[in-house]
Amino acid sequence: MFSQVEKTEAQAFVSPTASTEPVMTTTWASVHWWHLINLCSLDAVTVGLAWQAVFTMQFCNRYPTWAESLIIGLSIWLAYTVDRILDSRRLQTDKPHTFRHKFHHQFRQQLSIIWILALAIDATLIIFFADGAQLQWGLGCLTLVILYIAGIQLGHWKRRLPKEIQAGFLFAFGITLTCWATLVEPSIYPLLLSTILVGFLFSINCATIAYWERRFDAAQSFSSWTSWQPVSLQPVLFALLLEVVLTVVLLNWALIPPFIAACLLASILCLSGVLLTGTRIAFQKVAENQLPASEDMPATLPELRVLFTDLSLFFPPTVFIVVATCNG
Repeated sequence: MFSQVEKTEAQAFVSPTASTEPVMTTTWASVHWWHLINLCSLDAVTVGLAWQAVFTMQFCNRYPTWAESLIIGLSIWLAYTVDRILDSRRLQTDKPHTFRHKFHHQFRQQLSIIWILALAIDATLIIFFADGAQLQWGLGCLTLVILYIAGIQLGHWKRRLPKEIQAGFLFAFGITLTCWATLVEPSIYPLLLSTILVGFLFSINCATIAYWERRFDAAQSFSSWTSWQPVSLQPVLFALLLEVVLTVVLLNWALIPPFIAACLLASILCLSGVLLTGTRIAFQKVAENQLPASEDMPATLPELRVLFTDLSLFFPPTVFIVVATCNG
């Protein structure tokens, strides 16, 4: 089925300004509350907070403090927002683009002010509530994030790993900082392997969204793994299968905790479901020849499948957190 979808889409794809899927006319009146979750990067924040709680419960035997959660939540929002603000500076509004980029382009000044205020709050919280070890690990992560954003904006990513892999593993490192700062010797390898597996899962999530938004990235010349040719879903499917195998094997060898493995496998299942459903819908739309010219409707709102791709990494760990809490 996937090869048929890719072939059909490829036949319909004429140029970077031609859409292969239905594109709705976007006005502010068509914006619903759930669109704001993606437009304001709140989906990434919720995913980060959920997985921070999973790792803190597993490796620190406690829940994250309110300060730790607020710091990581603000830090995630700051990183995502500054990257999108920088992208919006070179947005070509006459070409196909996501409404997310239009949102940051239209409200760049207001978002920049909010970003500075959020940065001040985040820095204040870090100064008053982070200990020495957390500061050291946090500075290391901050350095990597700055290098990542600079590399993406300057186009240096092509000489290294695809940005989706970099973003996924940076995200995983960031949400596990509390654990690394309080690490004890027996937990090193389980924490390291768990962080790698979660980083791999986050990378698959980023790659899936990049695949669905590939025509916009191509039109805007944004960096993405889909810039490689030919573009196919096969790498994403192979990565999901590899993630399952690695998780099961490491769990069987008692190298990762069952709680982490359960959250991983449940998230993989949800992400696979979203991927299959989203691809099937895309195939149906292409088969029905619903191919309006996207240059007449250059900005599109985030589709439900994009939001569900992120939420597939939020709901499973949240459910397991609730279950673990209820069971004491």
